[in-house]
Amino acid sequence: MNFFNKSDEDKWKEKYLNLLDQQELAEKLSVENEELLCKTVVRLALIAKGFQKPLDPYIDKIYNAVKSGLQNTQLKQDLEALTRAVLTLNEIEEPDSAEVTSLLFEFLVTLYSDETKVEAFRQIEKKQHHNEFKSRNDLFNALLAVTEPTSDSKELHAPESVDSTERIATKTVCSQLLILLNDLEVPFEFEARAQLLRDQLQTSHNAASLKSLLNQFVSLLVSIKNHMELEQNDIQEFLSYITDQLTELGLQASDANAASHQSTLSRNKLDQFVAEQMQDLQKTSASATNLDPLKQIISMRLEAIAQQIKLHREQEEQQRLFAEKQLDELSCRILKMETEAVELKSSLVMAHNKALRDPLTGIGNRISFDERMETEFSRWLRYKTPLSLIIWDIDNFKKINDTFGHKAGDKTLKIIAQLLSENCRNSDFLCRFGGEEFTMLLPNTDSESALTLANKLRMIIERTRFLSSGKTIEITISSGISDFKDNDVPETVFERADQALYQAKNNGRNQCIIG
Repeated sequence: MNFFNKSDEDKWKEKYLNLLDQQELAEKLSVENEELLCKTVVRLALIAKGFQKPLDPYIDKIYNAVKSGLQNTQLKQDLEALTRAVLTLNEIEEPDSAEVTSLLFEFLVTLYSDETKVEAFRQIEKKQHHNEFKSRNDLFNALLAVTEPTSDSKELHAPESVDSTERIATKTVCSQLLILLNDLEVPFEFEARAQLLRDQLQTSHNAASLKSLLNQFVSLLVSIKNHMELEQNDIQEFLSYITDQLTELGLQASDANAASHQSTLSRNKLDQFVAEQMQDLQKTSASATNLDPLKQIISMRLEAIAQQIKLHREQEEQQRLFAEKQLDELSCRILKMETEAVELKSSLVMAHNKALRDPLTGIGNRISFDERMETEFSRWLRYKTPLSLIIWDIDNFKKINDTFGHKAGDKTLKIIAQLLSENCRNSDFLCRFGGEEFTMLLPNTDSESALTLANKLRMIIERTRFLSSGKTIEITISSGISDFKDNDVPETVFERADQALYQAKNNGRNQCIIG
């Protein structure tokens, strides 16, 4: 005996199926947002990797934890480990470097043969190593006290020899400082100061200026160090911010998953309750002998089912609103982080491009040369196509600086860079290697073809004139050329080209030679 008409059954069935559809939609949204969160974390991990080498293992763990899906327990542990690593990053001691000081003392020991003075220099070096001098002036005064000639010294009777020795010593120290400065990776902000110091080291060879040059050199090093520490602090603050954001995202995702799980349990509970009530109704209907009590029982059962469904819908609505709020907050936060990541990537690209450019000439610098050389060398190893290197050096550049001033020297460098750049192929790479020296990498070009191009460029520059302070300045340039051969590495090719350039200079300049 069936006490439900067809329309009532369809009505309850439709309500039940609608609830199931809403639940499935909520679960689908939760899965999609979890995938979006994982992709965001993976992209941020790829962007952050490489900023701080000690943090890379922790970033790799986070990357692996979310690459195949959100693993809350593992992600939480990895985030806590990354946070601890960021907080303790400042405690990592930087290696102590005293190359300049060590070089100075080695030079002094080599210069003086007097054992008493040698021992005095060693004692001063020990004091400097233990930071016993309060300032650089105290160190310089101690060195001057040792190097100052005594009354019975032969140096008093040979002032010309003393002057000559001082000039040689000063020139040697300036040369070594110049080498150290050229090997130093100078940030773009300090390139002008570094170039001015290079010019002074090349032109100042008297003892009176040595103290000032040393002070400028040390000041430049300190400024670069402070600048790098500031950049490091900015990166650490950003990584700390990202860590906090990822932690919050992880917690919100966990809440969303918990809400989804609770909704599933509630739906299963409702299914079980309805099934039990319907089963009891079937049993009661089958055994009923009186209509009125049966109607009353059925009415109670239906009321209980209706109340349970109403309660379930209210709970579902609350959970849905909570989930929507969580997902909206999560989406906004992810969108904000993606925007910040794009801005950061753009800033990094701009900073990287700026770091690869020579600020005076606008062409590549030594850092960009090293990167391009690595790329071209790898291509040569794989395909064995010809690859040549040209090293250019402006003839008598010091004379131009001394005679016409540094502005004329800067203009000379700009003109050379422009002429070389305009008269080579797009596939060729040109950079200012340092000072008045330029380098050029020529893919798919052997040494003979490179020599033809070099002589063409040399003649173009030879015909170039420009005015400075009303005076006409002529420019010539020399070059050394070498191409890659079997068993070559970049250093051997560079050395051959450098030796060829040296030969071109000795042969009278304004010429190109293959090494």
